[in-house]
Amino acid sequence: AFLILVLAGIGVGAVSALSAIWKNFVIFLGLLLAPLIITLSLDGTYLSVAMAGMTLLLMVLLMGISRNFNQSIDKTLTMRYRYQEAKERLRVSEEQFATIFEEALTGIFYYNLDMKIVECNDYFARIMKAPQKKLIGLDMNTLNDKRVIPAVRAVFNGEKGEYTGAYHTKISQIDKWIVMRTAPIFGKNRKIVGGVGIIEDITRQKHAQEQIRYQAFHDVLTGLPNRILLTDRLSQVLARSEEHTLNSSHVAISY
Repeated sequence: AFLILVLAGIGVGAVSALSAIWKNFVIFLGLLLAPLIITLSLDGTYLSVAMAGMTLLLMVLLMGISRNFNQSIDKTLTMRYRYQEAKERLRVSEEQFATIFEEALTGIFYYNLDMKIVECNDYFARIMKAPQKKLIGLDMNTLNDKRVIPAVRAVFNGEKGEYTGAYHTKISQIDKWIVMRTAPIFGKNRKIVGGVGIIEDITRQKHAQEQIRYQAFHDVLTGLPNRILLTDRLSQVLARSEEHTLNSSHVAISY
């Protein structure tokens, strides 16, 4: 009985030590208890056979416990491995996103439901001619130029917004031509938590277009209006004159 208790205790201790590799536990338990079971069975007495049966039952029970323990270990390790994989993918994605966010050659900013800017990249600060520290936390409700507000607010209705035109900056107090597009940011249960804005500075392109238009209608040396401008203005006057004459004819006919 003392030997059975000692060997059973060793078998129970082996459950936690060897169950990570279940085959090792089965081999160890078989080598530990099988000789005892055989010896008791061959003794032939009722008590010995009963003790052999109880030892065999203990052996089967320990194998079942060990199997469950092994499956729990496998699930834990698998979940941990998947968690580490997901964590690594998330880290890589965050690094890639941060690189794109900071290195993008366009202004990007995020704002919350209170229309306060919570994050912006360096290019956005360059477009606005203001430090990032002053732009982050800026309440867009206080903007002097309200022309961009409808595009900013559009995201709160789950829509995309867009504005193209002139803009007077709040901090640096300069005039620019911009193209701004906004889109909603969704959180849990597709609930809108804020918006993202993308801004392009088209001031140079606008000035270049105006310069090309000016050169097309003015003499390069003198700056005086040229024949093309004269023809264009005459065409407009003639068109208005014809429209006025046609309207007058309709009025006369009605009388």
